[in-house]
Amino acid sequence: MAAKKIKHDGRITAIHGSNITVTILSKSACTSCEAKGLCNSSEIKDKDIDIKYFGTETWEVDQLVNVAMKPSMGSKAVLYGYLFPFLFLIAALIAVSAITPNEIIVGLSALGGVVLYFVILWLFREKLNDTFIFEIEKFVDTQSICK
Repeated sequence: MAAKKIKHDGRITAIHGSNITVTILSKSACTSCEAKGLCNSSEIKDKDIDIKYFGTETWEVDQLVNVAMKPSMGSKAVLYGYLFPFLFLIAALIAVSAITPNEIIVGLSALGGVVLYFVILWLFREKLNDTFIFEIEKFVDTQSICK
């Protein structure tokens, strides 16, 4: 059985040739909470996603659409965004603490290692964009899919 795709509602904000920019509203689980008015959580924000579309469907600006991706891409994003930087942090802490007992240098070096990791990630962003593939589909209410 094929894995279901993760879908989010979105609105087309720009079309440039085969590149379509879709803005999705990213909602946290607490948006449906009864006490959300009392909370200072700012977990809701718009995100722009650039999609390369080579199909035959015609799209218009301000059209409601669904943005879909494979669940495996979410796991890959967690690896790149959380696990690998954490490993860089731990590796830098261990390596530099073996060299010097100065905790300030050890801490700054560990943070520098994480910054270096994200700079490298930013330098290879075009290659990463090719690995994270989003699809655009006609709008279907995904209220029951993404909460």
